[in-house]
Amino acid sequence: MKQLYGTAFRCGKPDCQRPLFRLDNETGDRTLNSRVAHIHARREGGPRWNPGMSDEANRSGENLLLLCIEHSYEVDDNAARFPPEMLREWKAAQLAEHDQIQRSWHLSNDEAAEASALSFDPHQLSIATASATTVTAAARAVGKMVSVGRQRRRLAHQAAQAWQALRLRTNMTMPVFDLNGDRRGSVR
Repeated sequence: MKQLYGTAFRCGKPDCQRPLFRLDNETGDRTLNSRVAHIHARREGGPRWNPGMSDEANRSGENLLLLCIEHSYEVDDNAARFPPEMLREWKAAQLAEHDQIQRSWHLSNDEAAEASALSFDPHQLSIATASATTVTAAARAVGKMVSVGRQRRRLAHQAAQAWQALRLRTNMTMPVFDLNGDRRGSVR
């Protein structure tokens, strides 16, 4: 676990910039923000299961990829979209990034145990899954609210523009009279 976190800084998904730990700038405390994902599932029936892989190879670092919490669930829930070859490319890119920036996480024994428990312990996984599911659902709901808000603002803006155009056209067609009652033209 220490070696794995010692060769990565952020989520292995190429377009994700989330760090594997969140840092509290005031206290310096670190909060685990990642999970260890298996390129080939640990157990039969899991995502991308490879029956020809030995137990030793399955547990090796070559079969493990560090991802932020959100993407660790996305990768396993949509295994067909994330084939092993793609995940191996991500792993290679993550290692290459470490070699380039020389930035990673040096875990204490307690942090390594926490990362291991939250990644591999079935009881912790079910708790984390429930939490991640709740967070994901909330994030989706917020995204939908933002989208609906933008659409409604756009509709309100269009209605206001249409009203202003109608008002201008109406004013231009109405006659205007001076104080003596003589017609002077239309409103401008």
